[in-house]
Amino acid sequence: MTIRLILLGLACAAMAATAQAGNDWRAQVDQLIDQGEFARAERVMKQLPGKVRKQQAVTIDSLNQIMERIGKDFNMTPEQGMKAIHDKYPQVTPEQIQHWKQSRALEVMRIDGQERWFRKSVRNLWLLGDEFKQENRRNSDAEAGATSTSPSRSMSMPMPCRPARRCACGCLSPMRTCASATSSSRAAIAL
Repeated sequence: MTIRLILLGLACAAMAATAQAGNDWRAQVDQLIDQGEFARAERVMKQLPGKVRKQQAVTIDSLNQIMERIGKDFNMTPEQGMKAIHDKYPQVTPEQIQHWKQSRALEVMRIDGQERWFRKSVRNLWLLGDEFKQENRRNSDAEAGATSTSPSRSMSMPMPCRPARRCACGCLSPMRTCASATSSSRAAIAL
């Protein structure tokens, strides 16, 4: 009887330890991913007990895919980023670039100890940089004044956004009818 109780106690302790290991690893991996320590996060997941890896296979796969996606999005080296900035804005100083990094106008992340730039960070700079906000407002004001839709208008000028309308099928579509509308219900709501 005592042996059964001891075995039952050991079994419960083993299950509790597995459950604890099953919960602790996720918080640790999440923290490592947030810190850009992808290699360490992968090691933690590979060192999980087989039973936990099997039970959490979908979660582990998702976390690996998230790290892979982040790695693809933050694939630019600082040298490539600096060259792209200087190609687009030749007058930029290193101090301005540092300011943009600190203000997060340049999207930068440390991945496994290396600084990586978001692949579209140079393109996005004019949207996020404080220095460009006044210029953006000026440009948007100028575009708002030019809302003519005459056929003679130059195609290089931005066209005003066309508001979405309800299609015959009830969806919001920028077209008169959507692709899902059947031939019998192609009657669009009048402009």
